[in-house]
Amino acid sequence: MSLFAERVMGAIEWVYPWTDYFLFGGWKIEQHIARPEFRLKNPHGTVMVKGRLAKCEKVFREFKNAGRVAPQPKHLVLMVHGMGRLSTLFQGMGRRLAENGVASELYRYPCPGRSLDVQSNRLRSFLGRLDDVEEISFVTQSYGALVVRTALAENDPWRERIRLGRMVMIVPPNQGSWFADQAHKAKPLKKIVDHDGWSLTAEAAAKIPIPPMPFAIIAGGSGRARGYLPILPGDNDGLLKVEETWLDGAADYTVIPTVHFLSAANKNTLEATIKFLLYGAFTQKLPKQSAVEPSTP
Repeated sequence: MSLFAERVMGAIEWVYPWTDYFLFGGWKIEQHIARPEFRLKNPHGTVMVKGRLAKCEKVFREFKNAGRVAPQPKHLVLMVHGMGRLSTLFQGMGRRLAENGVASELYRYPCPGRSLDVQSNRLRSFLGRLDDVEEISFVTQSYGALVVRTALAENDPWRERIRLGRMVMIVPPNQGSWFADQAHKAKPLKKIVDHDGWSLTAEAAAKIPIPPMPFAIIAGGSGRARGYLPILPGDNDGLLKVEETWLDGAADYTVIPTVHFLSAANKNTLEATIKFLLYGAFTQKLPKQSAVEPSTP
């Protein structure tokens, strides 16, 4: 994808008005956030029908009864993107996970103009509608980590039937963001930060509970005293300081040479993520038949 195409797609996804409502066997029902409309999409992303929820559910049942819907995986890895980022950056992640026998799906949600509580409540409702899944793991990028952490803070009924696996946070603002803190101090930007980015301040991020599952963190950085963005103090990925990704209780932690916005597609990120999901550590070697070459990030 060219840089121009990526910017165009990024702008489109920034205003993406749909949120995932239901998932089964790769089939999704999405809900429009501004009007009472739903749409059913097959595993290839084709919209099969749109309209009322009951209509979408009826058509889905027809496909399922006709044997055209795959069984739900017992262990599902849910990938959760960051704020307004390209969902295409997770395509490589999904392919690599599949090559290692791990089923995954991307959870999509609209980003701007919605508080963290709204986003996490939507995810909680989505998880509550998952059927036939016995274990769930998470791979998050940036703001997605805060959405998942906030959602897992509540002991919802689905937790009684779906056990928690492992979680990999890619460039997460676990300690907040220096930029959000600076914007919050500036009066012209304070209102915007309070509405959309308050959860990215250090004060707000500190209130989010630690995930109740084994988790690991992948930070991005240059490996030098100065990171990819010189105006940001210390080593950084161009948006977050390395130290802002840390969270007490992490089972593993690594810093990979990558910029923030491309972190989920970085080959070292893919390798480290698969290792932790399969073995619980970044340093484990993958099987020889794996498509990912074993090494230590």
